[in-house]
Amino acid sequence: MDGKPFAIIQRWHIADNSDQDKGGRPIAKPMLAVTRLPPGEVCHVAYIDAQANPNPNELARKAADELARNFQCGKDVVHVIGETGRASTMAKRQ
Repeated sequence: MDGKPFAIIQRWHIADNSDQDKGGRPIAKPMLAVTRLPPGEVCHVAYIDAQANPNPNELARKAADELARNFQCGKDVVHVIGETGRASTMAKRQ
């Protein structure tokens, strides 16, 4: 609208302690987090499981465009967009 950023999309790798490799290390699960930026509060708007969805970047961009500007931190519920997978399930528990 005014050319100022209103959201950021970050790729996270969440360690899954219930799914370990042969060495006993947690296997990381990829996820995209859409975060609302100022003015106003900063908070997560949406989670997209990057492993469960074939088009996670597109889903994240759409979530940022459609949800971030008017999202009310502390009042609105963080959305899980697309197919739910282990990463989005772990993130939503927090």
